[in-house]
Amino acid sequence: MASHLRYTSTRNDTVASVRDGKYDDVRIFGLESNSNFAQPWSRPSDALEGGTFLSYSASCWYFAESLRDALGPRKSPPLGLIHVSAAQSSIVDWMDDDALAKCKDVPPRGADNPAGYFDARVAPFADAVTVRGFLWYAGEADMAYDAVLGSYARKSGYACLQVEMVRSWRTRFAATPGTTDIQAPFGIVTLHPTGAMGKPADAGTMRWAQTGGYGVLPNPAMRETFQAQAYDLGDLYSGRECYDAGCCGTDTRRWAYSPVAPGNMCHGEGGGDAKCREICESGRCDGYCSSLAGTNFLAGPEQPRTKRAVGERLAGAAAATAYGNGSPITGPTIAGCKKDGNTLVVRFHKALLAGDVVDVRDYKGGMSKMEVLIDPDHFCAQRSRSDPTRCVDDGYGHEIEGGAVDSSKWMTVDISSDASVDTGGQGSGRNEIIADLSSTGGVAHAVRYAWEGSCCSDDEIAPGTECPTASCPVVGRMSNLPANPFIAKITRLGRCECLHPQTCHMFDEHAPHWHDPLAAKGWKFLAVVAGIAALTLGGVRRWRRRAWEDEEEDYELEKLTGEHARFLTEGFAEVAQEDEDDNDERRPYKDDVDVEGETSRLTNGESSSPDAFHEEDEEEDFDVW
Repeated sequence: MASHLRYTSTRNDTVASVRDGKYDDVRIFGLESNSNFAQPWSRPSDALEGGTFLSYSASCWYFAESLRDALGPRKSPPLGLIHVSAAQSSIVDWMDDDALAKCKDVPPRGADNPAGYFDARVAPFADAVTVRGFLWYAGEADMAYDAVLGSYARKSGYACLQVEMVRSWRTRFAATPGTTDIQAPFGIVTLHPTGAMGKPADAGTMRWAQTGGYGVLPNPAMRETFQAQAYDLGDLYSGRECYDAGCCGTDTRRWAYSPVAPGNMCHGEGGGDAKCREICESGRCDGYCSSLAGTNFLAGPEQPRTKRAVGERLAGAAAATAYGNGSPITGPTIAGCKKDGNTLVVRFHKALLAGDVVDVRDYKGGMSKMEVLIDPDHFCAQRSRSDPTRCVDDGYGHEIEGGAVDSSKWMTVDISSDASVDTGGQGSGRNEIIADLSSTGGVAHAVRYAWEGSCCSDDEIAPGTECPTASCPVVGRMSNLPANPFIAKITRLGRCECLHPQTCHMFDEHAPHWHDPLAAKGWKFLAVVAGIAALTLGGVRRWRRRAWEDEEEDYELEKLTGEHARFLTEGFAEVAQEDEDDNDERRPYKDDVDVEGETSRLTNGESSSPDAFHEEDEEEDFDVW
């Protein structure tokens, strides 16, 4: 969230629109941090004139720009943005002590930030501002060390922290009656391709943890949330070789972030490294260097310059969640699978497609991003950073003792759309794809999609090679939203079994449904609290995790316990009709300014800087993210 507009490849178009006053019904505000300048409340055109606009958060701005474009000038309310992010911060820095105490296996707060950013950069706005919603775009710092990714089902690691952070922010902002909605929409951007910080094998697990372990937003633990998948939104030149080699010259005024200091690859003492010289002198990095001349990185490839697409996806999901425009809120989401000989059929949730169908777009050989595991002993959810062959989480919170985990046991297979089903337009209902297991002799102990690496290659991208955005093949045909990454074991019955709390048993008629959203003014889910015995769908129960080798066809159930609801017999329970009381709680937001950032807030007529508002703004109603 900290990357600036000046480091985006689409900034010139944005500047032209802002200069023409197209977005003058938006107000922006930002706190100073280790990566951002202070931005007083301003119209974007005024900030541009004052020289501060291009230093504003790119993702934050593109969300507002895209949301206004999606809703249209007549339907879009005036928007306000509050940006409070700080670089190199962990999720624990943005949580209060009570929320943090609800999770185990969590990293300590940074020594230079013992109180956390929550107290300094989040809580003050809760007392002064009413917000429409929140946006969170982070995770790189938590990947930089052996942080436990965990699962909300075990109240462990990042997955638990993500759920509790969302709840604590909402609770804090809704503390005063008549202000922020207790279920204010909350958007989360998943980890982008270069955000794994040297741990590519865990990238998929991190994205899974960002949903609490449910594999999709919203879910029972995170109602009224939405996500923007970014695994296919890396920089056009996301490979690090050209960058690390410093191939673009030593003129730091032109390419300010090309590494040229002594010790950096070619620029080390003694004439440099032969491999680095070969990369630079081959000419393969010419296109990369030309791109830097036009738009530099903020801090290397870990900060992609393709932020507009992130903002567009956030805005599209927000438009559906917060404004009820009826568009799909998410891409294809696994519901189940069925293995039969050399064929594996993967089914996606039809309800979540909202009338869309699943497409498999053209992909280059070997880059389908669909992989199957040919040796069950090598299934692993998280590896050790210091020793990538050591599995520290087998998917159930246990370390695998002895033996090395070999990623080569995952083999890429070809995929295609289900040609046997009508491929007509909207409403044709196609929600399956077919994986060809011929190359593995029909062997598949697990399946995963878009779990690690780039959409353009199974390995590291070659030096200077472009990887266009949105290149992964499985998408919603009309929404163009990518499928949510998934990983699932395949039982001896040939059915998928996702890691708890995610379920993906929905293939046979007897199997439980994942979730059934309502398509009316955002999706409503019934979050069943443990102990409410009156809601008995065969009892308030959840699916017990079965052992991989379990051949029982009838899945056993156990009662729901604990503070949070897990599953009904259908995983999510469909709400039969709109809850009128819940609708009444959706108060109109008066005098609000849209807030976005790692914390999004709404201003209720007052701002942290009241004198910064224009006099005419006092008469307007701002919708704040």
